[in-house]
Amino acid sequence: MHIKDEVLAKCSFDVKDGTKTRFWDDTWVGDKSLKVKYPSLYNIVRDRHATVSKVLATSPLNISFRRALVDNKLLEWLKLVAQISNVELVSDYFRWNLTKSRLFCVRSLYLHLIDTPPPFLHRKL
Repeated sequence: MHIKDEVLAKCSFDVKDGTKTRFWDDTWVGDKSLKVKYPSLYNIVRDRHATVSKVLATSPLNISFRRALVDNKLLEWLKLVAQISNVELVSDYFRWNLTKSRLFCVRSLYLHLIDTPPPFLHRKL
């Protein structure tokens, strides 16, 4: 899973219909995934693998949490909703952020991997 997370951290999605973009895990609004931006919400959401299309299919948003949103969690939720409020669903497009063309190539991933130490080397023992 580490390599998958590493690859997905270097790309983002242009959301069109939202059927192939994961709401929490993929980077589709801003420069980080919503699970990274809002970890306290991610930790209590019921469906962590929901797609953007599923979440945005209804108003209010099709998301449920295991606990009530109060205090800081409610403020984070309101920030998240404001951040995605102008998204219009039309076919998702995968954009690779390590090349100027925004197209994936193995060489760009390879160069990134050899220039970046593995995540387990960052951990303190």
